[in-house]
Amino acid sequence: MPAGYLPGVQKWQSVRDVPALSAPVMIQHGTADQLIPIQQGEALANVMRDAGLDVMVHRITNATHNNLAGQPGYQDRIGIFLAQVLAE
Repeated sequence: MPAGYLPGVQKWQSVRDVPALSAPVMIQHGTADQLIPIQQGEALANVMRDAGLDVMVHRITNATHNNLAGQPGYQDRIGIFLAQVLAE
């Protein structure tokens, strides 16, 4: 099992890591996320935009932290995003 799936193992410093990014970013965030509130995802997106990154945010209504990937359109949005990135 990847360590990232174990509770308490992931210690992300996302805002600190933004300056190292240069690629377009897509964020899919559930509006009912009980672990990371949607406001934090939106704040991270704003930090990324302020750093000059191309950021696409999808708010997934009523999705939680644990069921986001199973929501309708989740995989399709990833495919569309990747196709756009590859076309650039």
